[in-house]
Amino acid sequence: YSSNFSLLSQLNHGNCPCLFYYSDENGIVVYPFVRRLINSLSFFGDKELYWDTISFEYSNPHLVADNDNKRLLVLAFQNAFHKWCLGNNIVCEYVRFHPLFDDYKYFSDAKKVKDVIYIDLEKPEDEIFASFNKQCRKAVRNAEKRGVKARFSKNRDDILGFWKLYKDTMLRHSASESYFLRPSFFQHILN
Repeated sequence: YSSNFSLLSQLNHGNCPCLFYYSDENGIVVYPFVRRLINSLSFFGDKELYWDTISFEYSNPHLVADNDNKRLLVLAFQNAFHKWCLGNNIVCEYVRFHPLFDDYKYFSDAKKVKDVIYIDLEKPEDEIFASFNKQCRKAVRNAEKRGVKARFSKNRDDILGFWKLYKDTMLRHSASESYFLRPSFFQHILN
C-alpha cells in the first residue's frame, strides 16, 4: 500500500485519503481508504454525509496477525470501524480486496464480484506468451510485425500519447466515469 495512490485519487477525483489503524491483542489492521462526499444527491439535504470507498486501486483492510487470530481481529476491527464511521457521517462502504492477498477470507460479508487477471512477470517470457489465449498471441504477433515497441518513458509527450490511447480504450469499452483518469494521474504515478 502506498500513500501515493490515495493522493492520486485525491488529485484525480477530489477524494479525501484516510487511514484507519486498529490494534488489539489479536493483531493489527491498517486500512487505507478514500472518503467521498455524497451530498450531491438531493435527498440528503444539507448534512455532510460521506461514503467510504477506495479508488479503483485495490485497498482493503490489511491484517497483521496469526491466522488463528484473524477472525477475532476482524470482528473487533469491524466493530471499531463501524463506530468511527457513525461518528464521522460515513453511511456506506465499498472495498476492493487485493487479489494477491487472502485477507478477504476473514470478512464474512465479502462478496466476489469479478475475476482478476494478472500476469506473473517473474516467469520466462516464452512461458508467459504461451499462457495467453490464441487471440491474444495473434494480436501480439501482429503488433510485432507492425513494429510496435514497448518502452518506459517519463517524457510528458509520451505520457500524453499513452493517455490518449488509454482514454480511447476506456471509451471503446464503455468504462464507467471513474476509470477516465486525467493525464496528471499518469505523470504523478511515474514520479
